[in-house]
Amino acid sequence: MSAMMCLPCQSITLATAGLQAHQSLVHEGFVRPTEKHRENHREDRFRCSCCHTQWIRETDRWGMDLGFRLAPVQSGARPRFAYSENTPRAGVRVYQVSAG
Repeated sequence: MSAMMCLPCQSITLATAGLQAHQSLVHEGFVRPTEKHRENHREDRFRCSCCHTQWIRETDRWGMDLGFRLAPVQSGARPRFAYSENTPRAGVRVYQVSAG
């Protein structure tokens, strides 16, 4: 997986109504937020098939397009630095991901 966004994803202007998804954005469905004052909004989820960037396009309760925004990173297993008794080579980091 690439660590950078592809050029079409970089060209998306955030929070701008009326923008069309570029050809590599794949619609993955939608959800209804449960936060207060956003109960009737709709969040359409997209993922770029080229760079795997996740996007959300929000529509408010009156059907107004609120534009694209980057999807938040899902909480869960995140890499953390693990100190080991065997010192790795200089410039090499060792990461450990929890299984739970």
